Amino acid sequence: MQVLKISRVFGSRKEKYFALIYLDKSAEETCFPLYPSELKKYGITEGLECDDSLYYKIEKEILKKRILARCGYLLAKCPYTEKELKEKLTKDHYPQKLVDMAVSKMKDLSYIDDEDFALRYIELNKAKKSMKLIRKELEQKGVDKSITDEICADDSDEETLSALANKKCRGVDLSDVKQKNRVYRFLLSRGFSFEEVSAILEKIINRSEREA
Repeated sequence: MQVLKISRVFGSRKEKYFALIYLDKSAEETCFPLYPSELKKYGITEGLECDDSLYYKIEKEILKKRILARCGYLLAKCPYTEKELKEKLTKDHYPQKLVDMAVSKMKDLSYIDDEDFALRYIELNKAKKSMKLIRKELEQKGVDKSITDEICADDSDEETLSALANKKCRGVDLSDVKQKNRVYRFLLSRGFSFEEVSAILEKIINRSEREA
């Protein structure tokens, strides 16, 4: 059994809850959220020394239920990858052990699934971004490279680039350097290479000249 010391009790920016930070024997800090009424219920004050049974009591009676409810609330609003959900719960001041427990529970219930997230993300973005950019964004969100390699293997950017370029060039005078550069910057920002953009714009210019 460890002796814990409550080092700080402070209010959140929105004053919706207070975060309780305690120190254990190894001087590691752990932070978790409690409402003011809960601070009163458990007799939590700065400087309080107690054994770890108080923390485990709070964890069992409040924190486990609260973090699972928080997961449900977040996932009802929008999908998350495993990495994103862990980061969000950590920012909400939940201890790492509870974060891992909650994310594991969400995975077991199939409420988070990185492969399904990636498939949906691709479907949502493939008409407006290059596959290279989409892969990069997915990996930044924590989707494993093995997943992106598998589901992106057969996807080509040719149709996407052609559609975006033709749409962006409507009513644009590509003989005007400023207008042409604007189109270049737009397509480059969507993850296409300079060579790819140059080639498609050359095709559009040649076609326009033939039709003139």
